[in-house]
Amino acid sequence: MSRTLAVFLLFMTLGTVPALALDDPTRPPGLRPPPASAGAAGGVRRARWVLQSTLISPERRLAIVNRRTVAVGGRINGARVVAILPASVVLEHKGRRIQLHMGRSARVHKRASAPVQGGGQP
Repeated sequence: MSRTLAVFLLFMTLGTVPALALDDPTRPPGLRPPPASAGAAGGVRRARWVLQSTLISPERRLAIVNRRTVAVGGRINGARVVAILPASVVLEHKGRRIQLHMGRSARVHKRASAPVQGGGQP
């Protein structure tokens, strides 16, 4: 009986070990998430908008930004989606254009008056 109790207690303590993060098999090669320690303590600022994917077809253009699906003209975290391109999305926020790229940092343009080629609805 004491052996059964010891085995039971061993399994109970193993259940409290934190789970390891699994790699996403759909993530493009070379694109890795930031380390768990990169946060406010590490002095690294989290991006306000992160582009995960784009979908372009003759009927529609969609993007996944911050895990939300948005279309041209839609809004995400206070910004309006101006254009969706094959590997990037252009946002407009407070008079500035912000270009998001998959796997790279966002690029901020000072004024929003420049037209975007190929990003609107077909």
